[in-house]
Amino acid sequence: MKPFNIPIRSLEEANLLLDVLAAYDVFQYENNIKPDFCNAGGLVVWNLDADGEGNPGWVDWHDEETDEGFDDWRRENLPDRYTEIKKEEGMK
Repeated sequence: MKPFNIPIRSLEEANLLLDVLAAYDVFQYENNIKPDFCNAGGLVVWNLDADGEGNPGWVDWHDEETDEGFDDWRRENLPDRYTEIKKEEGMK
């Protein structure tokens, strides 16, 4: 399947976008819009040496200081806005 890519300006923007897409998938599943589905999400960046041999391509983002991937980085550095909003609104 062809990937769905959206340009973003910051890690915080990537976090929000991934949270919104995940919440929308849950909404569709819970309301029988999508009977079943499989998906994957993440943050990729264009790298001029993606394969270590000078060939450009998309690679998974990682923090160059800690070598953490995006999922680990966002768990430690950014709030889960979807969960916070649900709590604020009294949703389950």
